[in-house]
Amino acid sequence: MFLSFFNPFVLGCFILPALVFGSVVGVVIYRKREVAVRKKVHATALISAAFVFLAFVLYTVYLILVSTNSTRILGIVNIPLSGLPLALLAYLVEWAIATLLFARTILRGNIEDHSSRLRVVALIIVILFVVVAVVESYRFTNIEQVRATTSAAEIVRLYHSPLAAYDSVLISAVAANENTPSDILGDLAKDNRGRVLHNVARNPQTPIESLRFLYEHNSTNRNSDAYVAYDLAVNPSTPLDILILLSKSEDEIVRSNSTFNPNLPTDILCVLREDADRTVVSQAKSNLRQRNVVCP
Repeated sequence: MFLSFFNPFVLGCFILPALVFGSVVGVVIYRKREVAVRKKVHATALISAAFVFLAFVLYTVYLILVSTNSTRILGIVNIPLSGLPLALLAYLVEWAIATLLFARTILRGNIEDHSSRLRVVALIIVILFVVVAVVESYRFTNIEQVRATTSAAEIVRLYHSPLAAYDSVLISAVAANENTPSDILGDLAKDNRGRVLHNVARNPQTPIESLRFLYEHNSTNRNSDAYVAYDLAVNPSTPLDILILLSKSEDEIVRSNSTFNPNLPTDILCVLREDADRTVVSQAKSNLRQRNVVCP
């Protein structure tokens, strides 16, 4: 849920405007030394942050219960790691919105008790985080569906769902699913997000021309991603000429990964058996035994 606040839609429509304008009004409060109003704003923000943290705890427990991941219980560590920063963010947003609502009163010099304004502040914050929670629940459901489905039509529907383009986790899940249509995998091969490219490079259903594009682009790019090469090396659909080049890579992890590729020629495996890196040697010998091959 915490990551939802880095969604451009949420940032642009909710959080940044409130923080920017609230900070401006906060400066006015400080300069006018309206202590009573500052205390109200602080108390309101603190209470809201506590409620948001509690909501996050309940939401995390819900995700753990509905998840199909075998390591889902580890999600409990998100409570302190993400819940506390989220509560701090909620405090800042609440403080900003509260100062905005009190701005008119402050500028008029009137600091009477406006309990109705506090209720409005609380209502706005509740609505804000409900919207974020709904967006995150929708996002999580789509991600789980992409991971579990074997229907290409369902993958296409989820791939084109609202906000999917901003969600690297969902797009990464699409790239990893072996039932994803080849045209989508081809498009994702041109993506600029590392996690997405890694899964496209590993997916055996990725078109050969896209795998070739990934290799060539990654080889000529100054900021090349080693993990793309790692994944290409194990992909059984990687073209043979590229696979041979990967088996001769200067990166020992790439060479080691290539030994697991079932299409790597046995004579190359025999060469890797004499590699300078002990891990490569060990993996090459292990895969030779699995193939029942005896090198000359």
